[in-house]
Amino acid sequence: MGRNAVLVSDRIEAVEIDFSTFDSIVESSGFKRPYTIHSPTTIALSNRLGFHVGGFCDDRGGGGPDLAAEIAGYDYLPSNLILCKMDFSYNFLPLSEDEVDAVIKGLRG
Repeated sequence: MGRNAVLVSDRIEAVEIDFSTFDSIVESSGFKRPYTIHSPTTIALSNRLGFHVGGFCDDRGGGGPDLAAEIAGYDYLPSNLILCKMDFSYNFLPLSEDEVDAVIKGLRG
């Protein structure tokens, strides 16, 4: 599989998530209840990059870092943030390795 998503915690890094089923996303991310992140901030990132970026956090998390909330465009997130591709039905999809690199570069400015 390889690097196919971007994890935002107190830093930004490439990670591997199993996007084959919703249950596999839960298991590979370690998130108990993925909550979709699709905000003006992620839409602006998508527009800059030329592909639809969205993501998810753990709705049952114990508190996320400020960097994750800032990148998601929220005042607060309950966990770290995972950014990935998203289709027009808001399904989570893997990024290619080139897209992972583009997202990381786009976030770092």
